[in-house]
Amino acid sequence: MTTDVDPFERLKNKARFSVSLRFELFYSLGVLLDPESRIHQGWKQQATAKLGQEFFDRLSVVGHAWQIWVALPTLLPADQSEFTFEEVEKSLSEMEIRDWQEKLLFACLHFPDLVTEILEGKCNLKRAINKSPKRKKEWFSFTGLYPYDEDQPIVQNYESLIARPDQHRQEILSLLCIYWDEVFRDTWRLCSPALERSAAAKERLFAVCTFEEFTREALLRVELDTEKGVLHAVRGGEQNDQSHIEQCTFSPSAFNDRRVWSALKSARSKTDDCVFFPYFDPEIQLDLVEVNHVEGLTSPEIDAFLVFKALGDSTRFAIAGLMAQKPRSATELASLLEVSKPTISHHLEAMRSANLLREEPEAGSVKLTLVRETIEKVSGQAIGKLFHSDNVFPIKRSRRQKTK
Repeated sequence: MTTDVDPFERLKNKARFSVSLRFELFYSLGVLLDPESRIHQGWKQQATAKLGQEFFDRLSVVGHAWQIWVALPTLLPADQSEFTFEEVEKSLSEMEIRDWQEKLLFACLHFPDLVTEILEGKCNLKRAINKSPKRKKEWFSFTGLYPYDEDQPIVQNYESLIARPDQHRQEILSLLCIYWDEVFRDTWRLCSPALERSAAAKERLFAVCTFEEFTREALLRVELDTEKGVLHAVRGGEQNDQSHIEQCTFSPSAFNDRRVWSALKSARSKTDDCVFFPYFDPEIQLDLVEVNHVEGLTSPEIDAFLVFKALGDSTRFAIAGLMAQKPRSATELASLLEVSKPTISHHLEAMRSANLLREEPEAGSVKLTLVRETIEKVSGQAIGKLFHSDNVFPIKRSRRQKTK
């Protein structure tokens, strides 16, 4: 008598956990440039100040787009997960320029035939996007390429890649070196211990979960077809047969708040993939790490809107009350409030953005405390803005108003 084996359980034997600069270097730049990202606001302010205006002016050469940085890890060798910065720089600088174009365009379009047509001059980027299937247009909309607008930074970046690939790579590498020297070398040193703890905790969880349970717990944007043994990307419709996955690597990320993941062709096989899941861990808080340990840095300015928004939710207000009593772990908060750990993580991220959390490692866990100073200061700041300002505050609407 035989029993069916969950095809994804076979993947557990191919899985490994690794703290990797491969993704964090690039994803952090994506967060820095993404105007919609709300994570690590204090870190973003400090990084922007360190880089200076010249750095951001130079970005205009290749298009001031966050999306291109998120795509750059796909250029690195698929069979290697751990890199030093020097290895990243060497690998990118020694690539054939045609490979640079093809891989970055494929990361955007997902159709090798379209990439070939563009690079051979048979089709332009606008036409390639417009004639793509509807399910791909959802992906293009996410990356900022659809609807096609020549004034969009990401469109300018890809047009530069097609027309001036040597200059495109030269500027990318130059900006990357400046960013590493001025900002991310120190950031990586400071956040690595938290990433190591996250990887160890997730690896322990992985050992006692099914593959499907783990993807939910780690908030991965991937769907599993257990009947066909196929991984589905939530955006774009990409599929990967688990039987053709050579290696599956999980890496903790403090920056991958958009939760993208990659499947790259193995260097050893034309049919097999190396799949990378840089899972976002919202409990890794960079702002306080930077403020507490880097000399000369100051706490980010308190944003009254973010504080009121964070405390305006009944669950987050309850969390604040529990943390005000004494330091609590995320697991303890989830138990006391009878909600799931992912739900607690979601609420804690909103409170981090408002500078309401202080986090301290303790006995293999992280204890969370409410920042009393933020509560005390926000009232005065709000009074100043509301009663002593001539500004008209913009309204951010989540839905369009219906016209009558």
